[in-house]
Amino acid sequence: MWHAVRATRIGSDAAAALATAGRGSLRAVYARAAALVLDDGTHLGLLAEGAPLHPWAVNVPLAWRAEDVGLTAEVAGGELRVGHLRIALGDAEVVALELRQRPRRL
Repeated sequence: MWHAVRATRIGSDAAAALATAGRGSLRAVYARAAALVLDDGTHLGLLAEGAPLHPWAVNVPLAWRAEDVGLTAEVAGGELRVGHLRIALGDAEVVALELRQRPRRL
């Protein structure tokens, strides 16, 4: 049985990487995030809803479990399928996260 959710926001670099079909796997999970590595070497963060977004991340409204490590992933038909999850990508806001100028200080 599939569990379906919708990604809410996607960093622009993650959106470009997910625009082509591919496979990968979850390599690590944390309290509010998971690390997905695609077979082409692309690393993506799957972040909990409300977590700060970065260019290579996707906000997904769900929590990851330790047993999710190793799940296979596939990008196809506007979805990211991870194990029993179907994450719809099509309606997510794509956010361009680029520094237009170098910060003067941190």
